[in-house]
Amino acid sequence: MENLLNDKKAFRKMALDKRNTLRTEEIQEKSALIKAHLENLDSYQKSNTVMVYLNFRSEVLTDELIENLFKKGKKVVVPISIKGTRTLLLSEIKSLSDDLELDFYNIRVPKKESIKEVSPADIDFVITPGVAFSKDKYRMGYGGGYYDTFIEKLREDAFTCALAFDVQIFDKIPKEEHDKQMDYVITENGCI
Repeated sequence: MENLLNDKKAFRKMALDKRNTLRTEEIQEKSALIKAHLENLDSYQKSNTVMVYLNFRSEVLTDELIENLFKKGKKVVVPISIKGTRTLLLSEIKSLSDDLELDFYNIRVPKKESIKEVSPADIDFVITPGVAFSKDKYRMGYGGGYYDTFIEKLREDAFTCALAFDVQIFDKIPKEEHDKQMDYVITENGCI
């Protein structure tokens, strides 16, 4: 493991391989526990505008979380990856069924005609995906730097939270100067 700390690409592959061993039923059960832990956070409950990723492959599931935000009258914002500039465009959505479509990579994104752009300054609480996390709450993403760049644009009082399965938590992960520390990392076992 120690030699992987010097090789971000190899560490990322190892972490993804670990996450990908989770069965569909495990992902569903663990995602429900993670959602419950998140919904108990005071800072999350008090947030009016929540940005949340749309889960893909073996990530922690977010649809039920999003539906609950709609029911509570919260403003739900999702990220759109802009590949050329490696930035995130933020769009409010009001429905998982009406506002989304699959893009070229089979990732759910807001339909072009449904995009309602939101400024990072409007976000109270950000929920991020990731590949691996350290016990001191550093995040390793997929390698594009989209979230690291985006987090710099948030208000100082905005909260950042990563959702992860316990198999994604490590004592240490490879990190660089631009990597951002989360306020919270939530797994099925609780909140870090």
